[in-house]
Amino acid sequence: VKTEFEDIFNEQNTIANCLRYNLNNVPEITKVNKDPEKYIIRLCDDLDKIIEQETDLIVLATPLIPSPNLNELAELLGVPLDENGFFPEAHEKLRPLDFVTNGVFICGSAEFPKNIQDSISQAKGAAGRASRFLSRKKISTTKLEYLSSLLSIECFFKDLIVNPDKCNGCGRCFDACSFNAISLIEVEKKFEDVNLFEKKAVINSALCKGCGKCASTCRLRAIDAKHYDFKQISKIIDPYFLERVRETEIEELSEDKILV
Repeated sequence: VKTEFEDIFNEQNTIANCLRYNLNNVPEITKVNKDPEKYIIRLCDDLDKIIEQETDLIVLATPLIPSPNLNELAELLGVPLDENGFFPEAHEKLRPLDFVTNGVFICGSAEFPKNIQDSISQAKGAAGRASRFLSRKKISTTKLEYLSSLLSIECFFKDLIVNPDKCNGCGRCFDACSFNAISLIEVEKKFEDVNLFEKKAVINSALCKGCGKCASTCRLRAIDAKHYDFKQISKIIDPYFLERVRETEIEELSEDKILV
């Protein structure tokens, strides 16, 4: 299909003058004559060169823009939008039909402008992906089992856990999470004869992608990745710095110094 479209473009390019312009400078159209109609198109190309083209007919192409209610749908599904207002796929090559949110799939012009044939092909693929969920009696939220069964690749996301004794409910992790996997709940705490309510962060393991943004944002270090907490990271990094310190000390001792 792509070769067919390219042939059409090359054929039309021999009989038509195709001009590229800078998106920051919108072309200007000026009517110079009424009968017969004559127009002058003035534009700035990719090399910032001013081009003027005289023509007797102008046909404006209608662009395909995102639907105005996509923001509401994105909030409902917990998925992001790209800079153009369309839905992006999770990964261009590994997960071209998936959202970053598990169990939600994409097809058609919701992703970007495309023709009917590509939309139908993508819709069939998305239906096939959804059938793998619907055909199961039980769906596991374990990252390793989920990815190995649905993606046929070996991958491991580290689950994140919140230490309620350290968490003060500031909400920084809630704002940092791009997958709506963190919620703030009120927890009752009894202090002497008074019942106090304080907020604590809770992570939904089914929505969590293990990116670690929440852990890096938390100032109290109340969020740790399983099997990869701060102590383990320090043990990995410390030997490197100790080795660098020893090398620096040896270099300083080897240099000639004059003591006064």
